[in-house]
Amino acid sequence: MLNFRSMSAFLYAVFLPLLVGVVVATSGFAHQAWQKSVSEVAIQLGQAYGERIEFSILNLLAEPARVVRDSVAEIEIGISDPQDLTFMRRRVAQQVLEFDSVAYVYYGREDGDVVGFQREDDGTYTFSLRDTEGNYATYAATSDLELGALLDPGKPYDVTARPWYRAAADSRQVTWTDIYVWFGRNELCIDVTSPVYDDSGQFIGVMDAGYTLGELSSFLSGLQLAANGEAFIFDPDGLLVASSVDAPLVVLDGDSVRRAKMTELSDPLLSFVGNALAGGTRDSVLQLSHPELGPVLVSQRSLAIDDSRQWTLAVAIPESDLTTQYQDLSRRTLLVTICAILATIFTILIVVRRYTEPLTEMNKIIERRRAGDYEGQIPESYMQRRDEIGAVARSLWQDLEHRRSEFQMLKLTRVIAQELDLNVLLPLIAGSARQLLNCERSSIFLFDAKRNVLWTPVAEGTTNIEIAPDEGVAGNSFTTRERINIPDTTTHPLFSGRTDALTGFRTLDLVCEPLITRNGDCIGVMQVLNRKSSFGEREEKLFETLASQAVVAIEKAQLFSDVLRMKNANQLILNNLGEGVVSVDRKFDISQLNPAANSILGNLDLDIIGRPITNVVDENSWVIDSLHRVAHSGQSDTNIDRDLRLRDGRDVSVNSRTVELKGEDGEGTGYMLILSDISTEKRVRGTMARYLPKKVVEQLLEADEGSLGGTSQEVTTLFSDIRDFTTIAESIGPKSTVALLNEYFTEMMDVLEHHDGILDKYIGDAVMAIFGAPFPRVEDADNALATAHAMLAALDNLNARRLSRGEQVLSIGIGLNTGEVVVGNIGSPKRMDYTVIGDPVNLAARLEGVTKRYGVDIVLSQFTLDRLTEPDLGSFRELDRLRVKGKNEAVPIYESLSHRAGNSQRYRQSVDCFAAGLKAYRTMRWDEAEQMMKQSLELRPDDKAALLYLDRIATYRTHPPPDDWDGIFTLTTK
Repeated sequence: MLNFRSMSAFLYAVFLPLLVGVVVATSGFAHQAWQKSVSEVAIQLGQAYGERIEFSILNLLAEPARVVRDSVAEIEIGISDPQDLTFMRRRVAQQVLEFDSVAYVYYGREDGDVVGFQREDDGTYTFSLRDTEGNYATYAATSDLELGALLDPGKPYDVTARPWYRAAADSRQVTWTDIYVWFGRNELCIDVTSPVYDDSGQFIGVMDAGYTLGELSSFLSGLQLAANGEAFIFDPDGLLVASSVDAPLVVLDGDSVRRAKMTELSDPLLSFVGNALAGGTRDSVLQLSHPELGPVLVSQRSLAIDDSRQWTLAVAIPESDLTTQYQDLSRRTLLVTICAILATIFTILIVVRRYTEPLTEMNKIIERRRAGDYEGQIPESYMQRRDEIGAVARSLWQDLEHRRSEFQMLKLTRVIAQELDLNVLLPLIAGSARQLLNCERSSIFLFDAKRNVLWTPVAEGTTNIEIAPDEGVAGNSFTTRERINIPDTTTHPLFSGRTDALTGFRTLDLVCEPLITRNGDCIGVMQVLNRKSSFGEREEKLFETLASQAVVAIEKAQLFSDVLRMKNANQLILNNLGEGVVSVDRKFDISQLNPAANSILGNLDLDIIGRPITNVVDENSWVIDSLHRVAHSGQSDTNIDRDLRLRDGRDVSVNSRTVELKGEDGEGTGYMLILSDISTEKRVRGTMARYLPKKVVEQLLEADEGSLGGTSQEVTTLFSDIRDFTTIAESIGPKSTVALLNEYFTEMMDVLEHHDGILDKYIGDAVMAIFGAPFPRVEDADNALATAHAMLAALDNLNARRLSRGEQVLSIGIGLNTGEVVVGNIGSPKRMDYTVIGDPVNLAARLEGVTKRYGVDIVLSQFTLDRLTEPDLGSFRELDRLRVKGKNEAVPIYESLSHRAGNSQRYRQSVDCFAAGLKAYRTMRWDEAEQMMKQSLELRPDDKAALLYLDRIATYRTHPPPDDWDGIFTLTTK
């Protein structure tokens, strides 16, 4: 029989161990499940670290590629000039300053020249370029991107032999280089490099951008990889590319430098993992056992640099770093469970479930993130927890937010950078700002310098707004060039609420970010309103980044718009030119031709662009010769009145001018052929040239019709006549008379045309010419006198030929007078003659007639003498004062002496005696006058004018003139 105490002991003895066993077994099972979940989470976190690092590295690698693509694109559209090394030097510097991850940008050319800009380890910047002696010299960069002090004179350097140059030159495409050693430094580099071509498609150089692998190591070392975690990158040969620990990337091997292998490094974790991976295993996640650190999780990811270059990113984290806090929590839970031995299995299951369920849910989110889905949401209840689950949940949520923002920023900036239409770009930027920062509205204010206002091409939810540059929040941000963050508009003095009153929208908070260019100019402000959560430091950084990208895109779009507008304007001008314009490149392939050129060349097919110009002008070698002359000399070449044979067999008369086209750097880019169709003009000129000098024809063709009407103007009239022509004509007969006149008139017309005279008419053997019609000039009288002298010289040559043929010589008299006449077309509607009429014309005819009376060749009036621009009075002899029939006023007349060759001393003395005798004659001192005239005859026996005055003196001795006699001789005949 059992008593109570023994039953109790039995129950305790039986059920207590059973309960303890159940609890222990349950706890052990729970602990094992817990360990498994923690291990899975650790693996997932290790992979997440790898994913995040991979994403960041690929973003870093994308920026050098973007720099190279943008630089080559700027060259292709003409923004950058690859021949201007000074410009390219500043441009590569601006690229490095713009992108933090780009360590250097270089531009090298086939001629050996190179310019580069790099960020040094101490934060300064330097230029590298090849000097005149071929050395690779390094200079400090000044704050305004000019060459500073010479830091290193360098040594001989051949850019075309550098790995980055050869990579692009050999492949002729955008490519990544192999890892190579930086010239003059023991640093490893990898670059994106691209060939550069000129407008003709000729390879001229290479654009290169990249960074040192030491910078990539610095990036890895700055990551938070748990307490003892490490990250490193290696290539398929096991050579180290970058490491988060201070591990050398290169090893000095004697005098040479080689890359370091992972297996030979001193870092225990790095060398351990390197030896483990030396076998070539490529599992994404490895669990290794380190002799000191215990289990180590190694996550591997393949980094595809391009189709032929792949690296491996490995993240090694001791499992204890990831699981320590979870293991401590597990032990505490187990102790609490053991202490609460009376707790039910149900309670244990509830507790286990409380911890495993959040980990499972977060594990699913991480799995979706691996597939590129960043939309997963962490339950608010998880993040509100104050334990490790809450810490993991908050950390995962923050990482998701950052990844979402980075991904969204990358996508938005890529879309913005590709848009060149401002009307599309500005709404796109505003929408991107609203979407990225999770706000209700956004707007963009641009500064209009002409009107001195800020205006909104884009203002979501309202109409366009215009404000003063210093008005309100946007104006203050524009003026100060600083970001303004207003979390509560109701208490801020800058916020007026005027726009809210007009639109009915309520602004709770807002942020303004100034849009500042690389040159430091503020072009406007971007603004976002009513963010759905707080606007902190991270959001400000995102906004600043988006604004900087927006400025670049806006400037590029504005530049594109300006270039397009200028191109359209130039094309419009070219299309409306009356002259034909054909432009060709340096290979003589047609680049462009305007409608006028197409018409002159016979309406060519539109597909002629890009084809050789010889296809169009193959039968006109003079065109090609002209192009070659310009290409060889660099000077323009003009061809006047050339026949252009068209492809249909027609000939077109043209004037052409060939010039070289040069860029801003002075280098030739092609040639331009300017054609003027002169077929009609040539016919008109040919007809008119029979009657008028060439220069006058040119002026008449350029003048309007009114210039040919009747006008009153001053001209100089010239009459010349062959003396004793009637006797000569009777002696030689009609046929010989015509031949004589043709030969004589040919000589005289050449002289007349040479001195810009106009033949008015032939009057038998006489010539009437005018100077100063239809267009008067200051030198008309000079030209008329020069013509008279030249006619006498031409007559001497003609007489020499006539004497050689045994023919009679000719002599002529020439009369010149200047005065106001009527000039114009005179006649009937059926027959008109362009001539001059008036008393000055009649006087010129009379003066020609008196040349025979005085025995001189040329007689000109006082009026003509007064119109000479620089008369030499010693070259003229006053003959008389004449009063012509029907006129009361007397006109002094003169003989021109300049045509008399030599003017010997006896001749000059004769002229002086004649002048003294004329003076005595007019004062009726007959004896003195007679004596001086006789002396003139003794010195020059052929002086007919002196004989004439001796006859007059003899007459006046017997029949003295009246007391009021004025010495004037009156002509009684015409």
